[in-house]
Order: sequence, then C-alpha cells, then structure tokens
Amino acid sequence: MRQVALIYVRKSMVRSKADELSPARQRTLCTQAVTRRGWQLEIYEDASGHRSGRSELHRPAFRRLKAQLGRPEVKAVVVSRLDRLSRSPKDFFNFLSLLQKHQVELISLQEQFDTSTAIGKAFVSILMIVAALEADLASERTTGALEFLRDQGIHIGNPPFGMSRDDEGALKPNEDAPAARAILATYASADHSFQTTADHVNATPFRFRDRSGNRVPFTKYSTRSIVSNVLLYAGFIPTTRSKDMALPVELDDSRPLTDHMIEIYHAIHGKIEPLISRDLAERVLSARLKHRKLRVVRHAHLFILTPALHCAACQAEMRGYVHRAKPFYKHKHKSCSPGHGQHAAEALQKKALALFRGLALPPGLVELIREKLRERLKTKPENEEVRQALERLQGKMERLTELYLDGDLDRNHYTARKAALHTTIAEWIAKLGPIDYNIEAILDQLGNLAQVLAKGTPAQQKRAINAVFHTIHVGLDGQIKKAEPRAWFAPLFADLAAAMNGGLKCPQGNSNPCRHLERVVS
Repeated sequence: MRQVALIYVRKSMVRSKADELSPARQRTLCTQAVTRRGWQLEIYEDASGHRSGRSELHRPAFRRLKAQLGRPEVKAVVVSRLDRLSRSPKDFFNFLSLLQKHQVELISLQEQFDTSTAIGKAFVSILMIVAALEADLASERTTGALEFLRDQGIHIGNPPFGMSRDDEGALKPNEDAPAARAILATYASADHSFQTTADHVNATPFRFRDRSGNRVPFTKYSTRSIVSNVLLYAGFIPTTRSKDMALPVELDDSRPLTDHMIEIYHAIHGKIEPLISRDLAERVLSARLKHRKLRVVRHAHLFILTPALHCAACQAEMRGYVHRAKPFYKHKHKSCSPGHGQHAAEALQKKALALFRGLALPPGLVELIREKLRERLKTKPENEEVRQALERLQGKMERLTELYLDGDLDRNHYTARKAALHTTIAEWIAKLGPIDYNIEAILDQLGNLAQVLAKGTPAQQKRAINAVFHTIHVGLDGQIKKAEPRAWFAPLFADLAAAMNGGLKCPQGNSNPCRHLERVVS
C-alpha cells in the first residue's frame, strides 16, 4: 500500500533577501501536510548555499529523490511551492512524466493542485511556464546589471592569469604578471604553437597558478587561455568571452588586427591597468591569425527538432548538419536507405511547427488560470498583510449584507457603507506587491501557441517542441508520419474537452473529439 510521501526542500536567495523561502519553513509546512494525511514522510533537502532550480547538476538530494520514485510504497512528492522542484519547463515536464510513469502524485501546498485531474495537469504546466518566466526575468535583470557595470569599465568574471581586482573592481597586474608577459612575448616572437610556447617558458622559473593557487607548469591549455585574453591584458573589455572570440574571414590589411577585434566585439577601455602594450597585443593577434587558431565566425544553425526527430522507416535518430552553408537533417549513423532520407531543415521544421496549429486553450480553462494566477499574487509572502486585510473586509461586507437582509439597516445606510467598503477594498488591492509579468499577456500567448512559436526564437521553438513531443517520425519522402507526445501532454487536450464540458472546439470545425488533434498526437 502506498503510504510514503517524499518531501523536497530547496533553498534559494530571493530578491528582497528575506528568509521567506527558508528550508525550515518549507520543511515545517510540508511535514504538517503529510502528517494530516496520515502518511509516512522522507525529507530530501538541497539546503546548503544557493541551489538553482534551473538545473539538477548541483542538487544531489533531488537526484536521490527521483531514484526513489520506483518504490511501490511511494505515494506522493510534496513541495511547499512548485518552483522549489524546478525552474526549467523541460526538466519539470520530464519529472512530471516520471511521476506519471510510477503513478506518484505531486502536491504543491501554495498552488493547491491535484495532478490526477485534467485541470490539475493543465494548471501545473501553465504555472511552470510562469515560474520559468520569472526566472528569465531575473536573469534579464542580472544581465542588465552586468551590462551597466561593463559600460562603467568594470570587468565581470574571474580575473585573467597575471591580474587581480582591487577594492573598486579595477584590474591591475599582480605578482604573476611577468609570467603572463613571458607567455605572450614568447608566442608572438617566433613560430611557436601553444605547446611549444609552454615548453619554452617552463624552462624558466615562471609557473602557472591553478584555481587552487598552486604553481604548476604551463600547458597548451593554460597558454591558450592566456593568449585568448590578449584584449583584456591590453586594457579593453569586449562583449564576448575571450575564449569565444574569433577573427572574421575578410580583413582590411590596412588596419591593425587590434582595431578589428575592438570593433567586432565592441570592446571599450576598461578600468584596467594594461599588462602589455598595444604593440605586443597586435603581434600576438598576428601570430594567432598566422597559425589559424582563431575560429572563423559562421552563422550557426540551431536544429530545433533534435533530439526528438527520428526516421519513420528504421526508428533511427536524425541529426542536423550543414552542407555548403545549407542545413539538413540526416541519419545519425548510416542511412537505412542510401541516397534517400536526407531532408532540408527549414522545410521540415515548418511542418513540425504546424503540428501546434489549432492547439488553443478552452475559454473556461483560460478563466480558471487567470483566477489562479491572481490568487498566487495575493498569496505571495510580501502580500500577507494585504491578504489578511482583504479577508477582514470581505467578512465586513458579508455581515453588512446580513444586516440589510435582516432589516437592521435601511437602503441608504447600506448603500453608503457598501460603497465605502468597496473603496477600501480597491485601495488594499492597489497595495499588492509588484508582479514581474503581465498575466493577460501570458494568457494571450498561451491561447495561441502556434503564433507564439512562429514568432519565437529558434531556442524557444526547440524547447517547446522537445517539451511536448517525445519523438517526431519523418518518412523518406520528408513528410511527418507520426508525432508521439510526452506522457504529461498526451491525454491533456482530450481530458480538457471532457473537463470543460466540450469547451475544447476544433479550429477546423470538427466535433469533439477533435480530428485535427487526433491526427497530431496519434
């Protein structure tokens, strides 16, 4: 008999630095909920330091919890809030599929949903999109702050070898500066590779300092990292990470390479005390160009159908590749039909995105989500005072109505006091803490998923396709033969149609069940 609940607790820093999501508070709330249901509990905590919900990499307790889902006695996974589990829609949908596979319930105390119902499945999916949006907005704010610091000439990130940061954030040479100069000068002075440069400098007393602060011999990798930071050593801050910078194919030989790099990567003079001269920086770049070690800038194509795309004939995985500047999909290994089975990427991707056409949310569900999101705003910890005040005012409104119905108040007094209460309620609602997203805008986007995907970036399209579909099968003729949805998505629209009393209408005019949806997710 299933009687074990797995409680998950994750610590993260909130913007206000308040302890509103403390592990102790999460643990207490979840324990109380499990105890009320009469279940046994097991607690899994990622509570040391900041554990980001965007990835499972640094959350060992969450990985241990997932490994327990196959136990026959596990009844549910319990969290205080949905975003404690994950802030990545893709990871969450995979986790939800895993729960459904093992018939384990998911209980979130704040959002109050039940994943055994169609509405619960839809609502939890929408909330994950909102949680991911909140995380994206936080990232945008962080990116904006970093760009502001860069515009002020402040370098962000680990200082390069041979430099350190002062109290004001400016870079300046340190005791390892002579070793960095020796590497750069050696690389630029003769026909040296990264390895031969390292070997030459290792014959001197100079040594590299690793992340632990130990002095170790130079390698071709440490030499390459030093050479890649040549603009920083010369006193410039580029917009791109040093290891990702590359020279274009076409160069104006009448201009210095340093000027080209500064222009291409919008480098600015930073608060940096230069470690090398502009002349040495130019010679280092010339040496790198000579050795053809700088990557050529190409417009990379993002293959949005991988890894979901498979061959309908042999079930093998299809991968993207570029041939003569044109993107294609082909078998990952040897083709099952030599001379066939290679497909132009752009045409195939358009057909895949067309699978979303007509998947509109029912009006009743949209209104339900709208109300739930409003409730979520009110229940945010910083809005607790407002929530309590609104509850008191609602109680006063009910008592006022009772007095009027009992004849203890005449109509004029009732109307005046009711208007005053409505005014007070409006004032308290106006005091609700700020929300970082536009609910109506989100619902408009969710209501027309096909249009959103059509206008979205390739990265957004890739995330959506792989979140919804487990595999997409393409025939040798380039036509999509079958699309297999993930476990969380497969029954969603059919269940919603029943849950909303036929509110899900086929955009092509067919009666429920929608033939268009049957064709897509068959």
